[in-house]
Amino acid sequence: MNERPEYPIHNPEFDNFYDYLGSAERYASNAHEGQFRRYTGESYITHPKAVAELVDSFWKEAFGEEAPAEVYAASLLHDVVEDTNKTLDDIERLFGTTVAQYVYFLTKPHNVAGNRKLRKAIFNNQLELAPVEVKIIKFFDMFHNCESIKEHDPKFFKVVREEMVSTLACMKLHKGVTLGYTEAKRVAARMTEDFLELLDTDHERGRSIDYTLGTA
Repeated sequence: MNERPEYPIHNPEFDNFYDYLGSAERYASNAHEGQFRRYTGESYITHPKAVAELVDSFWKEAFGEEAPAEVYAASLLHDVVEDTNKTLDDIERLFGTTVAQYVYFLTKPHNVAGNRKLRKAIFNNQLELAPVEVKIIKFFDMFHNCESIKEHDPKFFKVVREEMVSTLACMKLHKGVTLGYTEAKRVAARMTEDFLELLDTDHERGRSIDYTLGTA
């Protein structure tokens, strides 16, 4: 494995790449302290850590290298602003502008009037405008959540299934994960199909694939 590169220091606390990521993990762990996963009762930090690991695995397969520090850190921090009292200013001060921007796009808008469907539509519009790095993080965020919901709450899964299919469609990962690499597009298309298989519960699979993997 190639040695991790040096990372620009945003805070004197960080000496190198590993210190930067270790600090992001500790920050997320402290922020989510006392929070637990709904169905399993696990400490909540297990979710962002799992998402970061999934993103890193994808990056290695698609691009032949480990995920950039900003991407890995944002994966760890993706729920901090939404679910704790931490702010985007806190994230920017400690981890840099790029990470703060990624976390912004991954944070559902607060104080939005309307029902769940409207709130999801507004968030999907936000994701559609997001950098591809954010879409990759969101993909694995949904994937990890989906596995838990499908196993433990089949009734609610029927609700989130359609929401996740809609979010996949707006992100267009099969077309958007380019970054100059043909292999990345192939891996993105395959992982999207794999996710649809996980989402599939009935005969609508064919329609869902057309919607998500289409050219629209």
